[in-house]
Amino acid sequence: MGFFYDTSFDPSVPTQNLVTDDDDGGDSSLQFHIEAFLEAGHPYILVVTTHGDAETGSFSITADGPATVDFLSITPTTSQPMIIPSIAPVISSSYSSSLSSSSGIFQRVYGDPEYFYYFHAIQVTVSTSGTYTFTSDSDLDTMGYFYDTSFDPSVPTENLITDDDDGGDSSYQFLIEAFLEAGHTYILVVTTHRESETGSFSVSASGPDTANFLSITPTTIQPITMREFTKNTLPAREKYAFGDTF
Repeated sequence: MGFFYDTSFDPSVPTQNLVTDDDDGGDSSLQFHIEAFLEAGHPYILVVTTHGDAETGSFSITADGPATVDFLSITPTTSQPMIIPSIAPVISSSYSSSLSSSSGIFQRVYGDPEYFYYFHAIQVTVSTSGTYTFTSDSDLDTMGYFYDTSFDPSVPTENLITDDDDGGDSSYQFLIEAFLEAGHTYILVVTTHRESETGSFSVSASGPDTANFLSITPTTIQPITMREFTKNTLPAREKYAFGDTF
């Protein structure tokens, strides 16, 4: 982005002396184009900055007109000090496991009531309150459910804070973002979009502090057995091969 000033530029008062500005008016993608009438011998200030915050990198400026344009890099004075806000570091954590035929089963939220879904429950705690992001990585089409305090597989909507299916950067992976309080217990449940699928997965967490992961076996107010699910007789991919519909 370019901002063009008359005579002087004060970073603490960026609207003062502003003649014109531009963001994406140039011939090249996302480049500025500024056109202005300049008086001979009069000083002007061209300020080059970025559209996105805190970006760095090289740039060049081309000027066209009836005479040569003289450029001189300056350090402008300011009428009041500029304080750069501190940016908290982002800390990453990871957890890996798998879904297998010995994993817990449940009827997930939004799932087909005639099928069961394997799940893996992970207790999550943090030492620093803040916003944390959880993303999955797997060959499976994963889904994530995030719970406050506890998770009961027989009542999967209870304590549910948020969930996601395909919001991650990778194909068919979940992305969950939530504000976590220090010392409080949360449960991340990893399951699949399709019924009775198994396979390995990993979960990455990023936020202001380390996320502590612990695999748990949740308790339930009523037992869940495979006999409740009438259609889980073949793995999902075999059903599709036989031409069943869902």
